[in-house]
Amino acid sequence: MSAQGLKRPLKLDINHFIEGQKLHGLNGLSLGNGVADVTRIREALAFSIFRAAGVPASRTAFAKVYLTVADKHDKTYVGLYTLIEPVDKTFLKDHFKSDKGMLLKPEGIQGVPYLGEKWDATRSTTQARAHRRPGASAYRLHQARQSGRR
Repeated sequence: MSAQGLKRPLKLDINHFIEGQKLHGLNGLSLGNGVADVTRIREALAFSIFRAAGVPASRTAFAKVYLTVADKHDKTYVGLYTLIEPVDKTFLKDHFKSDKGMLLKPEGIQGVPYLGEKWDATRSTTQARAHRRPGASAYRLHQARQSGRR
């Protein structure tokens, strides 16, 4: 499916209709569409490496997803998805023995765009970002003083 097609990331709420219902101890599942990963394995591999290193990380599996919508789609193959265990209170309790505390989710984080093999393109992009960062002006002033420039 194309980016404009059916393949969207999905979240399944297992207990949406019946409160307290679980599937293998989980309240829900995320389905990653992997549109930014042509190999479709990076996300699952990264979680696996973290778990092997002893870092709490979501469990993953792969699923072929088919969609049926009355009068529109009848068992239409949408694509291969990565099932991802959500990081929620159940995850916290399983890994940290308590579901108390602050659970933060980063929002709006973009990946690093591929700018080709030439370092100049990457350097100009990272320098432009550094100039927009809070504290970047103070850092540049410090660098100038260290080098004798003002």
